[in-house]
Amino acid sequence: MKKDFEELKKLPKGQHKKLTRTEKEAAKDAELNAAIAAEESKDAEVVDAFDIAAPVDILSKFNTDWIVAAAALVKWNERVEKMNEIQTAANVPKLAKGSYAELFDYLLKECKHANVNVQQAGVKTIGLLAKGLRQDFAKEAKAAVPIIMPKFKERKMAEDIMTTMSEIGRAHV
Repeated sequence: MKKDFEELKKLPKGQHKKLTRTEKEAAKDAELNAAIAAEESKDAEVVDAFDIAAPVDILSKFNTDWIVAAAALVKWNERVEKMNEIQTAANVPKLAKGSYAELFDYLLKECKHANVNVQQAGVKTIGLLAKGLRQDFAKEAKAAVPIIMPKFKERKMAEDIMTTMSEIGRAHV
């Protein structure tokens, strides 16, 4: 306290004004805004992998025949394995443009499956497609949100749903 008083004595008269609560809050807000602006300037320098990556074509592997065969599977663990194949292929920075409607419809059906593990795999896969396609996924994203949102009641799926929803949000940017 003595140090603070000594510092105030060193200042010329009229310079040691006591700030009100609102003035202190305004000063904190100004500092926070300056810190955010500095952080945004750092973020502007970061290169997005999506912009420089070569697009990967997964539609040739996951065509209509593959989708029909995967949909015909009865056991839930086999269905999850099939979706894991898609996840492995789709876990790249950028996917090639194309018609993903048929694959997407299959994934939406899997999200409605009775088994939670199948639903979770479907949600993860949709998130990876959204990540790799971004704005090319915007049309499908509108159909995915109403189906994915009610799944939040499953605690096991919450993290995957959050990741998928953030990727869907990025697709709309």
